Amino acid sequence: MTNTNQTPNTHDTLLMYCKNTAEEWANLDLLLDRMEVDEDDRSAYTALSDGALDIMDYSRRGEWVGALITVTIGGPNIVIDTYDCEVTGSWGGTTVSVPVQVDEAILDALEQLHGSNF
Repeated sequence: MTNTNQTPNTHDTLLMYCKNTAEEWANLDLLLDRMEVDEDDRSAYTALSDGALDIMDYSRRGEWVGALITVTIGGPNIVIDTYDCEVTGSWGGTTVSVPVQVDEAILDALEQLHGSNF
């Protein structure tokens, strides 16, 4: 007899977190809705300041080429890599990556923030 109340394993749970993160960061409106942002404060800058724990720029010869956006830490760790276009999650000894196309408004805001003391 199969137990239909099984809890998902770490890999499946982590994969779900990564897919959800990729879906939200690919659509600024969806991300802001999840964050329950007021209508007058809906912007890519709000998503970055409220939705990211840390942002690390990638640059080549001073030109912005992407960023690592840390979304969660501790269990699981979720990081969005805008240069490699993927969301990577790690939890215990398990690591999962899924593709992502981050919303253009977020990418534009990241590029404008490049080199600032954000």
